[in-house]
Amino acid sequence: MVRTSKVINVIIVDPDPSLRDRWRAAFRKGSGFRITGEGARVLDAYTDTAALEARANVLIINADHIDRADTRTWALLRGLIDPNVHVVVMTKGDDQQALEFFLAIGVMGLHPPTGEPDVLRRLVRNASAGIVDYHPLLVERVRALLAGVGGASSVRVGGLVIDLERRIASRWGQAVHLSALEFDVLAYLARTRGRRVSAVELLERVWCAPLGAGGTLDQVKACMRRLRQKVEPDPRHPRYLRSLRGEGYFLNEPLQNGPREDSARGL
Repeated sequence: MVRTSKVINVIIVDPDPSLRDRWRAAFRKGSGFRITGEGARVLDAYTDTAALEARANVLIINADHIDRADTRTWALLRGLIDPNVHVVVMTKGDDQQALEFFLAIGVMGLHPPTGEPDVLRRLVRNASAGIVDYHPLLVERVRALLAGVGGASSVRVGGLVIDLERRIASRWGQAVHLSALEFDVLAYLARTRGRRVSAVELLERVWCAPLGAGGTLDQVKACMRRLRQKVEPDPRHPRYLRSLRGEGYFLNEPLQNGPREDSARGL
């Protein structure tokens, strides 16, 4: 369990008032939480001026009861009003398209609906700390959905598919438009999965311009920033293109729970 001394601002969303009551009680009984908004829809939860001024750290939502066709709701989920909010989704995972959508927008928590106080508080604490927390059952359902994606020449990492032969990439079925250099970097990381790749190695193997012979570390950093802008659901919190300070870059499985060990700015 992640422990933090800061107060976590929470917005809770569910059409069922009784469930919102249970969620509210769970956070009020725990220390370090403050509910800054709630409602049957995301829009309702953000109508309170106090909620907007407080800026939520975590939005927890029962997505099985929310209409995905409400584009304004999902626009809010993508951070147009509160860009720094982390999202925890409660879902049974029965809707395949919905499950893919939740992963595509980069939710931090994914769990079957529950009113268990300890579970709710853990999910919100982890989300606030930038820790992915997915229920194993839902992870297995996502992996089952992905089982037939790609081909013999493809590398699949979560919802990201890199076709090394056709030189194309997609994330959750949507094409990712990359430059030739950007694809070469992504493909090299795909081929070297299982180890960290230093910026010096990338300069030598991808740029063919070793450090001191035309290659610079800034070239690698700039390219990685562009790649994250195109590949990541939230470039500020990378899930696919990760890095470990002092060791290098690597292609990460985003469905794997655990603390963040990388730095988007460090490399």
